Amino acid sequence: MSEEVSLGPAADLAVVDNEGQAIQVVQPDRGSGSRMPYETYRTVVLLLREGVPVVKVSDRFGVATTTIHEIKARHAEIIPSHKDLMARKSENLREVLSDKMVEAVESGRMSPNQYAFTYGTVSQHYREETGQSSTKSENIHLHLDKNDLGELLGGLKSGQTDEKSVCVDVNPPEKQE
Repeated sequence: MSEEVSLGPAADLAVVDNEGQAIQVVQPDRGSGSRMPYETYRTVVLLLREGVPVVKVSDRFGVATTTIHEIKARHAEIIPSHKDLMARKSENLREVLSDKMVEAVESGRMSPNQYAFTYGTVSQHYREETGQSSTKSENIHLHLDKNDLGELLGGLKSGQTDEKSVCVDVNPPEKQE
């Protein structure tokens, strides 16, 4: 028996767009998806709109992935692109992370300096993903033993682990022509 993929209840899917207008899903008379029951076709479109991956929708309804891709392309005006979905997820993650970090600072589990650094890094990545950043940066992750890190940062407190991860932002120089 095949395992059913949980996609959430279809009845709870958004049926209005950002302006509050009802989403109209028009099933074609011919072509991909034309032989599906209308409710199945509509559910496929709404699941794609909510960001459910094509393969999961395909598996759930027993339809070829090419059919799901064609339906997705047909309704591109109401189905967000991958970039838009990632930006929405990133914004949600940034909000949750910010709330958790404020709680951690208030409870003493995180210093205000750690909060500022972490929030700045997350915000910069968000701005880059959404195209709001005009600067380009490269993150290099280095793993140093405690002696090397001690030399770089002026010493460590005893009792810390032997390996630390340091993130260094490097702005590459402009290309000379």
